[in-house]
Amino acid sequence: MTTTQIIAAIISSSVLSAALTSFVNWILHNSNYKKDYYKKILEKRFNAFEKVQDLAGKLSFQTQLDNSVIPTIFFDKEYYDQFIISLATTIDSSFWLDISTSSKLTELNVFLLNNITNNINYDWDIDQMNQKYNELGTNHLENIRLFRQEIQTLVNKELKNLHKVERFFNNKIELEKSFPVLKSKFTNSN
Repeated sequence: MTTTQIIAAIISSSVLSAALTSFVNWILHNSNYKKDYYKKILEKRFNAFEKVQDLAGKLSFQTQLDNSVIPTIFFDKEYYDQFIISLATTIDSSFWLDISTSSKLTELNVFLLNNITNNINYDWDIDQMNQKYNELGTNHLENIRLFRQEIQTLVNKELKNLHKVERFFNNKIELEKSFPVLKSKFTNSN
């Protein structure tokens, strides 16, 4: 073997080794990128499900009135308003939830709008409003209990598949249900 052949063999093996190393590094980088992407998606989904879990917890608390038990969210205007804000922030994160859970949250929102908010006259004094919240809470205790159970069931079901990111995005193609919104019984002077 001549000196030229030896040098050519060393250079070609060095070039081949560098190319192979670059190719393996590129594959590892792409693999890590995909893993990091999935981690970020999972983190967003976990955060959304934590909000739903918190919301279900708020629906489960009950308060004893003189003659009935009501969900605590209907104790007074302040509790109800805090719950509505919590529901709104949860719905804001609903993109990261499966379609069934997202639809159930929308259904709960429309139910509360149609059956609670639209039955409150904001021209009433605070005591009248709170009394009406209590009355509506008594009337809708079972509905709220069912919403909480359904939401909890959906969350438990979805948590089993939370890590299946591709399946999650494939299922996002489904259309969300729509729910009719009714007009308020009152026109406010504000």
